[in-house]
This record gives sequence, C-alpha cells and structure tokens, in this order.
Amino acid sequence: MVPLGAASAPQKISGLTEHGFNLYDHNQLLEIRNRLENIESGKIAIAIMEMSYKCPPALFETSLLIDSCLEKRKNVIQSRLCFGWKILS
Repeated sequence: MVPLGAASAPQKISGLTEHGFNLYDHNQLLEIRNRLENIESGKIAIAIMEMSYKCPPALFETSLLIDSCLEKRKNVIQSRLCFGWKILS
C-alpha cells in the first residue's frame, strides 16, 4: 500500500543526508548492510519523520532485522537500537 501523497524528501530532515540513510532508497541498501556488518559500537536510530510514509510495516520489520543482525554479533559489539516517530499534533 502506498498512501497518496507519500514522497521521499530526505533533504528536509536536518542531517539525514550527511549522517544517515534513507531505507526507501535502494541505492543505499548495500551501504546500510556494510555499516551493520562492520559496526562495533554506537546507536542505531530508526525514525518516522513524517506521515504518510510508503510502507507502514517496513520500518518495524527493519528494526527486527537489525536487532537480529546485532544479536548474532553481541559478543563483539555494543550497540543500541532505538525506534521513534514524530508526534503529530
């Protein structure tokens, strides 16, 4: 399901293009995987910054996949996975 009006605009989120990744950009997926495979410590944030977004389950599925990946390497890394969303008023 793609909500009408959903558009990718990572440039609107301060710091995302310089310090983060856009899960919906298939050109960034290999780099995301490489970073996850080589992370030694730190925090990973998965954020929903605006409504509507393309695939509601995708971000939750991603958090579970990343957690599974990190769990397999827990004896060599120390990291924290955070999930958040923007509260709309």
